[in-house]
Amino acid sequence: MNIPYGFIEDKTIAWIESHTVLGRHRKLIELAKDLRLKPVYLLGHLHLLWHAALEQQEDGDLSSWSDDLIADLSGYEGDNPQFVSLLQTHGWLDGKIIHDWLDYAGKYLTAKYRTANPRKLRQILLKHKSVVSPLKVGGTPIRLSRLGKVGKRKGESEGKTLVLPDWLSAEIWETYKTHRRKMGKSLTAYGEDLALKKLKRLHAEGQFHIAVINQSIDENWQGLFAIKTPFQSKDDLKKKTKEIFETPLE
Repeated sequence: MNIPYGFIEDKTIAWIESHTVLGRHRKLIELAKDLRLKPVYLLGHLHLLWHAALEQQEDGDLSSWSDDLIADLSGYEGDNPQFVSLLQTHGWLDGKIIHDWLDYAGKYLTAKYRTANPRKLRQILLKHKSVVSPLKVGGTPIRLSRLGKVGKRKGESEGKTLVLPDWLSAEIWETYKTHRRKMGKSLTAYGEDLALKKLKRLHAEGQFHIAVINQSIDENWQGLFAIKTPFQSKDDLKKKTKEIFETPLE
């Protein structure tokens, strides 16, 4: 299976939990009264804020956001400092951290980073440890100490975790590993570590990582190598992809 590079790098769609009781929640109704808004309108403002946070500040810490920005991204028109102050008063913000953020976005963030980047997930969870005790994701208690074990594979030394770089999605890396398994040459933990180091080296040299992986799949190679075809730019890569790699992801 080829990856249509330049078109798809990550199929993960951002989402938050939104419980049906929220529209009738006491905190929402009381805040709506103080803002002189209908609860249904406030429900929309809160969801716009959460969506913006997930896109731009996914750890839920809005400390770097001004009151004006928070109000603007919430779609609120009125007294911006008052809006933020009332969010804090009624328990929707803990200072500038979104209250119960892990209940809304925790499952998505865990699915996104638990394997691909457990260190980043741990950093996000730690943001909320001082606010929520015990720490919970989607209402389920979670132990940060267990994150150190994420990514361990048979044969790996204790405490070692494979962490993918930000530019490499777990889906793309898994495609290469699947290719190796189909060849009957599954990667050991040590072999995977070496392969990832090779891909990082090629990436640092200016090689497009998806093109490198696609080349190995096309040529039925075990390893990863600099691309043979002298593409001049990523635009050329995209054009070439459109011509050759139309196979959809499974």
